[in-house]
Amino acid sequence: MGVKKATYPEALAEEWLRYGVANEGHRCELYAQLMKQLTEGPAWEKGAEKGWQLFVATLSHFAPPPPLVDFVAYFLRYTAPGSWAGQLDRLYHSSLLAAKDGGEPIQKSFSVAAAMAAWQGDATVGAPTAPNQPV
Repeated sequence: MGVKKATYPEALAEEWLRYGVANEGHRCELYAQLMKQLTEGPAWEKGAEKGWQLFVATLSHFAPPPPLVDFVAYFLRYTAPGSWAGQLDRLYHSSLLAAKDGGEPIQKSFSVAAAMAAWQGDATVGAPTAPNQPV
């Protein structure tokens, strides 16, 4: 997250999401890579926000596979940014329910910005930087 500059980061994120939807057998690896990249490291601060946005989009498109369900829950509980924690936990559980009830993704457009807007309850598609605070 942020180590290498990408010319088209949104296109790479879209490719990530499409790959995860199409390749159920590789979802463990995709979640493991996200969690690894979001664990503090040399480039963590620069790319953390974009990484968390990709995590939101990933949860919105496909649930963590059964072998990783508990690991992802633990990771979110203890690593998620404070202002995002509650909403990420709800999204995580919604993602698991969606997968259980027939596998329909929460978000159908392969866009991080659209997933973030939907997650925030925003009707317009933009690039928000933080979720709405719970009331």
